[in-house]
Amino acid sequence: MSQVEYGLTQSYEMATKLDANLLDKHTAVINNLKTSTKYYFKLKSQDVCGNEIVSSGDSELMTKPPEAAPLPAPQIVDFSFIDLNSSDATIRCVTDQPTTLQIQYGTDKSNKPLSNSDAKLAIEHSMYLQKLQPDTTYYIDVKMTNSQGKTSNQLNLSFITPTLAQSCSGMGCEVPRFNLKTMDNLPFTSNEISGKKTVITFTSITCSTCAQQVKYFNEVYSDPKYKGVIMMVIASNDKKADILRWIKLYGVKTPVYLDESSDMVNAFKPPIKPSAYFIDPNGIIKYVKKGPLTGAGELRGILDSY
Repeated sequence: MSQVEYGLTQSYEMATKLDANLLDKHTAVINNLKTSTKYYFKLKSQDVCGNEIVSSGDSELMTKPPEAAPLPAPQIVDFSFIDLNSSDATIRCVTDQPTTLQIQYGTDKSNKPLSNSDAKLAIEHSMYLQKLQPDTTYYIDVKMTNSQGKTSNQLNLSFITPTLAQSCSGMGCEVPRFNLKTMDNLPFTSNEISGKKTVITFTSITCSTCAQQVKYFNEVYSDPKYKGVIMMVIASNDKKADILRWIKLYGVKTPVYLDESSDMVNAFKPPIKPSAYFIDPNGIIKYVKKGPLTGAGELRGILDSY
């Protein structure tokens, strides 16, 4: 016969059901134990003559921790540049859970010979990019792997390295190269407007005439006639949380882009906010509206004029 006494202390508060079978081997199943918990136990047995044997010393066991719930595939929460130069750059990538990070980058979407990686599980990674050329578009593939081995990829995030100097931003000038972020924290560069008629307005969330200008943009943005026109609202020197509240307050439908480091403002040098820049499909600035538009009609008229 055999029995196991066990418990959270050496008083052995519980016991298994007595196994009255006379065998040389016994198996006892203990259920309903707590996870990640130490238990003490001792074995008691009795032979056919009634002689009882108790295991010497206190034995103990530690139950396993609970199994982790399955994690979803990781996603990028924020992707930005800590530093961007003509020959090198440092990116910052924030994910929704701890991951390792691997990047590949190059000037061809289908061939990215340069790479870097960080094998440490972390939510935030900084990655150095080198061997860059000035005034060149690069594409980055990001591979994230979480603690359970699930992976996800963000492909062909793009950025443009700066030139040594960019000063022309008026009528007749080629649109300056720029690197922005969407409100979803994804990169948006001047390559995105290539071959498309574009209008860019610079605003501030504290500017009352800027809010009125955005209403004109909303009206034209919702007009099917101008579906092929890229319309951009640039928010600079404002915090993202404040911009999100501003978007909700004024019902902004036109895409808003973050110019966190004011690179775009420095490149275009708008004389006043609001100011609007009208760009043709060849990337040439056709008209600069300094100050607020008089209405959606003026916005349509300028877009129709080129």
